[in-house]
Amino acid sequence: GMQIRVPVRLHDVEEKGAATSSGRQADGKINLNTATEKELQELPGIGPAMSARIVEYRESNGAFQSIDDIKKVRGIGAAKFEKLKDRVTL
Repeated sequence: GMQIRVPVRLHDVEEKGAATSSGRQADGKINLNTATEKELQELPGIGPAMSARIVEYRESNGAFQSIDDIKKVRGIGAAKFEKLKDRVTL
């Protein structure tokens, strides 16, 4: 068969990979739209059940538009939001 080789610029791959392959950003914050359940559990007050609810909410309603939207997830109120707001990003 025929093979076609397409060169890839390493800079582009690293930049895209950092944002999409993991929920952890370079600054250490957790991305609410891309984080796995395990990554979400690194946040204060977020255990297995809550991380599952966050992922379920994201799959049902689409990506979070602002970090305040996390309060729409059942079980995350103002107090829990205050603990994690500085550790999350979109």
